[in-house]
Amino acid sequence: MGSLESAAASLGDGVRSSSKLLDSALENGLKLLRAREPGGGASGVCRRLERLNASITCRSGLEDRSPEGLLSYKDTYPLPGEPAGWGTGLPLDTGGEPQVLKALTTGGFEPYARTSMDILALGTSGFNPVLGDVLNPRNPRYTTGGSSGGAAASALLAPGLLALASDAGGSARIPAGYTGVLGLKLRRIDYRGYRGMAPSVEAPGLLSLSMTTLVRGLEALGYRGVGERAALAAGAAAEGLARITLLTPEDLGLLCREALDPGACSAFEEQVEAARSSGAFLIAGVKLHSLYKTLEPPRAVVTLAEAADWAGKFCREECVSRLPERLKGLLRLGGMLRPWRGEAARVLERVRTSTQIPGSTVLATPAVATGGCIPVEEAGRLAYTRRAIVFTSLANTLDLYSLSIPLGPSRLDCGAPAPLLLSSSSLEALLAAALLLPYRAEAIH
Repeated sequence: MGSLESAAASLGDGVRSSSKLLDSALENGLKLLRAREPGGGASGVCRRLERLNASITCRSGLEDRSPEGLLSYKDTYPLPGEPAGWGTGLPLDTGGEPQVLKALTTGGFEPYARTSMDILALGTSGFNPVLGDVLNPRNPRYTTGGSSGGAAASALLAPGLLALASDAGGSARIPAGYTGVLGLKLRRIDYRGYRGMAPSVEAPGLLSLSMTTLVRGLEALGYRGVGERAALAAGAAAEGLARITLLTPEDLGLLCREALDPGACSAFEEQVEAARSSGAFLIAGVKLHSLYKTLEPPRAVVTLAEAADWAGKFCREECVSRLPERLKGLLRLGGMLRPWRGEAARVLERVRTSTQIPGSTVLATPAVATGGCIPVEEAGRLAYTRRAIVFTSLANTLDLYSLSIPLGPSRLDCGAPAPLLLSSSSLEALLAAALLLPYRAEAIH
């Protein structure tokens, strides 16, 4: 009996010790979360968005109130009595309120602004010859990038603002990188029945300066307790109880020569070194060049064919007349690719099921293809280049969670901290990795 009591006492001590370790790890993780919260921001968001060509509509009566809890929504989302124009200035989609938007409003966010975008969400530069190019709040000589440029601009104005975007190849994360906000791509299932333009690869995106605001949005979308679990994982790694595996490209040099400029590659190498020196990560290599080369052609076929189908349904004569010639050419190409869409979709599905990234690992890559932002005068020329999505599109193709963070230490020429892209099949691991890295989200005053 004595030995049984002794064993029970030892077990109790172990449980109490484990409980203390977990409590300490959680508290440490929550401290990291609080430490990452930006200050600043200001009221008057509607006036500021209008000056940047970032909003299409903005509710009056909000100029003097706190921006906390306000929700902007990209012009891809219709509301009752408020059609979505997809950046054309026309009432293209008159459907009801998508469930993803309804969940955020039910969760306490207040819709206030419909944000501008690249026309039909098929550009990556913030270029819009109809509504005006979306200007970067950090430096209006540059654009925000796209296609969710207005969403990124709205998220940058104050920490309590949340922006709802869409992402079929980087549309939320690319402008997040160029403006210096957190840009999260969710998974296709998070659309909750809403199809978007390219349902085989598209997912909703959330942008904010604040991780706390981002987590609040995730809670509203059904990710209950995700912030606390991410904080616990980050705290455990910070205290040396566990480490997060960070996968980095072994073939970065090859990718840099083909698709990235030296500035983006140099910034990424600095960021990986910062992660290694933190002691919270186990750095491992992965070959991405051949995977990208395998996935990108079928992804492009599927995306363009689905976009052509969508445009055939919603973008009629007046809409077509407003499209830039290069965009018309892309849609014609998408129509020509329809016969191959089925086979391309099957290739994507086979690769998805055979390319498994363990839930405890996080893939780290450059977030944007360039080491500088996009000058306004160059936006039209760069609007439809595939070069911009060399890494962001991988997460769409593999249906991973993916987050752009403004990490630095160097800065882009428009003033935003150099971004880092993190992708994972585990949302908790993704957010924990972000908390462990000293990202710098700074409001514009």
